[in-house]
This record gives sequence, structure tokens and C-alpha cells, in this order.
Amino acid sequence: MIGVALRYLPNSNKAPVVIAKGEGTLGELIYKIAKKRQIPIITDPVLAELLNRVPLDREIPENLYKAVAKIYQFLLEIEKDLQANP
Repeated sequence: MIGVALRYLPNSNKAPVVIAKGEGTLGELIYKIAKKRQIPIITDPVLAELLNRVPLDREIPENLYKAVAKIYQFLLEIEKDLQANP
């Protein structure tokens, strides 16, 4: 399993930043931490493999913007639904 965590701070970053990543046991730990903290988890093995190649604390490359933007859009929709239906 590959686990990758991203952070995006619009006022600080041009693009999302890889803040954690790992394969095998480390990937599973990233997954467990996200699940425990109720952080939304998106399963996309191809994208995870590509993001796993990005160095830690670096913004994602431009060629991954569209794929990651779709994830952020999905998360924003979830957040709107949760606010509308508490």
C-alpha cells in the first residue's frame, strides 16, 4: 500500500505539498492516522504512485494539478454536504 498526505494552504502555497508518504508499513500507518482523525481518504493507486515520487515538503508538479484538483473539488463537495446536513 502507498500512502500520501497532501496539504494546501492557498496563502502560502502555489500547489498542494506532499507532507507524508510511504509504501508498505509506512503507507498503512498514513492510512490509519488519516482514518483515525477522520480525514477523507481517496483511493487512487496510480495517482498515489505518482505522488509518492514527489520529494517530501515539495509542491506537486504541474502535470498532476488536474488529478489533484479533482480530489480537492470532491472534498469541498463533501464539506458543503456536511455543513448543509449537520
